[in-house]
Amino acid sequence: MHHISTFLLLSFALQYVIGYGGGLLAKDRVSVECVLDTGATVAITTQSTTKVYKQQKVAPIAVSASGSGNGASSKAEEPPWCGQTMYCTISTGALLALVPDPVTCFKAANYRQVQEFRVAAGGSLVLCDWLTSGRMERGEVWDFERFESHNAIYVDDSLVVLDPLVLQDGIQGTVKQRMRGMHAVGMAVFIGPQVADMVAQLLAREHARRQRFSAVRQAGSAAAAMGVGCTGGKIMSSVSPLPGHGAVLRFAAEQTEDAYALLQEALEPLEDILGASPYSNDYY
Repeated sequence: MHHISTFLLLSFALQYVIGYGGGLLAKDRVSVECVLDTGATVAITTQSTTKVYKQQKVAPIAVSASGSGNGASSKAEEPPWCGQTMYCTISTGALLALVPDPVTCFKAANYRQVQEFRVAAGGSLVLCDWLTSGRMERGEVWDFERFESHNAIYVDDSLVVLDPLVLQDGIQGTVKQRMRGMHAVGMAVFIGPQVADMVAQLLAREHARRQRFSAVRQAGSAAAAMGVGCTGGKIMSSVSPLPGHGAVLRFAAEQTEDAYALLQEALEPLEDILGASPYSNDYY
């Protein structure tokens, strides 16, 4: 298990979460704890996508009715999984920007993620959580065994965001079928007074987008909710307000590059605080 515990008292810090080999193997567990003191500004990112390698095959364990192991019956062991947990405390006047590259699960991978954020009144948070379909160049498209992500955000001890996501093939179809050609999906959450202007911009853009496509939507066209990214691929997005100074941006894109461009545009105002816009070329 890798455990990273960081207590920050600086006015600004840029940190990278780096794993050995650039990825996670079966049974790897990464735990990150981050505490931001009053007035601190911290950006946490990655150097590349978080790669999740395939899980190991597990053979059934032979057990008897008494548990002596004489082979009377077999019991399947839980498949090995890898995952990450992150617990962050954000004090009044502090800003945390968690802006990683996407998670990329290889074929047969099994990944779990839990992230919890405790934001004091007057604290601010930008959280990006997203994933790609896999190693598309090798024909691996939503071929992982299971992807699970849980995000919980508390503001002044009140739960304002609870976002669980589980992706797994099931009786309603495979993940690939349900994604309908999309290869990057995720969300970005904006909370707090330091990102109030960003929230206002996002909500204004969403209002304009809905007005622009209103007539087509009323005609019943599903294409109305889709846009075209810089690569020419389809992209879908929506913005919903949160209580107080907050909003959630959700998106799905045919091309990962278009998802990067969408996030870069949404997070561009952070350049005034961080000195560079997350997901832009000069950020890394």
